[in-house]
Amino acid sequence: MWTAILRCGDCGAELNRAEHVPEDKKSKVGIASAFAAGDCPNGCRSTFSDLNINTRLEWIMEADR
Repeated sequence: MWTAILRCGDCGAELNRAEHVPEDKKSKVGIASAFAAGDCPNGCRSTFSDLNINTRLEWIMEADR
């Protein structure tokens, strides 16, 4: 399982998070992540109106439970 964190490309603020993502759903989360995020809380260029194009998606492998 994976956790995906969508971050602002300017300041690194967290814009969206998806937890417990199975390996076979990573591409779906990657495509949809920007659509579910809001504007950057710090007023950077990552805005919903431009589909959060100024973002980066960080993947973290979750520990086995």
